[in-house]
Amino acid sequence: MTVLDDAQLLALLVPFVVLLVLVLFSLWVSAGRRNRRLTHEVEAMRRELSMIQAGNIGLGKKLLAVARQSHHVQQQFKAIKDTQSQPASSPVGNASPKSSTPQLVPKEEAKKAKVDVVVADDDSEEDTLVQFDTAQTMLRSGAQIDQVIRSTGLTRSEAELILLLNQPSMNARQ
Repeated sequence: MTVLDDAQLLALLVPFVVLLVLVLFSLWVSAGRRNRRLTHEVEAMRRELSMIQAGNIGLGKKLLAVARQSHHVQQQFKAIKDTQSQPASSPVGNASPKSSTPQLVPKEEAKKAKVDVVVADDDSEEDTLVQFDTAQTMLRSGAQIDQVIRSTGLTRSEAELILLLNQPSMNARQ
């Protein structure tokens, strides 16, 4: 067995240290790349989540608008039913101002008689429903999602939700 002198030991140790430094440097570079890639993916997921949340909020508002309209329609239906069950001597326009049941009369006549009239809260709710109907029709006819978004003004999340909700009915027809 031979004992290595300092020069031989140094000659073996230097390449080993250089190799070790190169390995550590390459690991550090790859970790940095991976970190940047993961950071980019996280940011992309945050943006997507933000868009989904915005779409959900928009759908929630639209659902509330539809619920309000449904409630108004139910009130109108009840008023018609109550009106039909009243004796013929009691016309619709002569309802008292304190009546809790809304009466269906033309707006002008309602203003004169001070009768409660059920009217939709906002024209934008109706526009929103038209947008959803248009999107649904376009998607059923095979339009691309980007085309639907451009045509209706809906968010991507809303358009994708309409597409997902209508896929079973579209697949059943094919």
